[in-house]
Amino acid sequence: MEAVLNRTEVKIKKILGKIRDNALHKEVDTIFNIARAESRRAIQSQKEPLPHIPVTSLNPQDVSNIFGIKEGGEDNPWRFTQDELRAVPDNLKYILADYEVATGGSPENEALMRCRIDAILLTCLAAQKRASARDSSSSILSVHLRCETDMLLPWTYQGERKIVSGTTDYSLWYQAPQEMECNLLVVEAKRKGVSGDYQALAYMAMLHHARKEIQRKDVSIYGIATDSFTWTFLYLDNSGKWSRRTYQWESGQGNLIVSMIHKIIRRAASLSKQELETSATSTGVKKTLSGNSKLEGFFHRETV
Repeated sequence: MEAVLNRTEVKIKKILGKIRDNALHKEVDTIFNIARAESRRAIQSQKEPLPHIPVTSLNPQDVSNIFGIKEGGEDNPWRFTQDELRAVPDNLKYILADYEVATGGSPENEALMRCRIDAILLTCLAAQKRASARDSSSSILSVHLRCETDMLLPWTYQGERKIVSGTTDYSLWYQAPQEMECNLLVVEAKRKGVSGDYQALAYMAMLHHARKEIQRKDVSIYGIATDSFTWTFLYLDNSGKWSRRTYQWESGQGNLIVSMIHKIIRRAASLSKQELETSATSTGVKKTLSGNSKLEGFFHRETV
């Protein structure tokens, strides 16, 4: 870059050589010196890695302002049709009951919560896939659950360019492996009674930004923050407005929790079908989330 500036400076000075105006020549020198300094700073900044700011260190009250989102939105994501309502299946009841018997009297720690969350999420996904097993064209078959997904996104934080980073405990993916998309992020609380709402919201905003960047028509994202007993569902719509609903498993709201998870899984399958159809009719090159957004570290973990 500096070589280009030097050549350009020589050419301009040659053109201006016959003009006897010291002020003009000094101005040209100043401009090129500034350009060289800016070029060196830009090159240096590319060599130096950006500092990381963990999602867990963000002030919960600042998350909306940091990512340019706000609370609000419609009630539609939280409404159920009669067909969308589900009961807690018997096999899931038995699994959770066995966990309770096996761990009775022991502290409810992170390991137990992870087992319960695994059982609830995987039972819901398995039920959806089992119902569509005979239909090889069903888009639900492209939906997968991934554990511990890293997320890194360059972002301006407090006036400085940084990498916002963290790891979601679960994420729901759809489509073929090389074109995978995501519409659900789950954050597991580290102990019972501790909310991870704003961590989940931060990850959702990062993914929302990445999907907007590649010009997806639907950039809405669901999130869940849970300790396996309290389930807070979040929804970030296309306009950047978010809302939430909280249900308690132990207060008889297991049916609503299961129904909401099923609804989100079906939404992922619907998006998969829509985006595959759009891709099939498009004459341009499809932009994938992994290849065209600035979101990093999001595409290299195993799926379930």
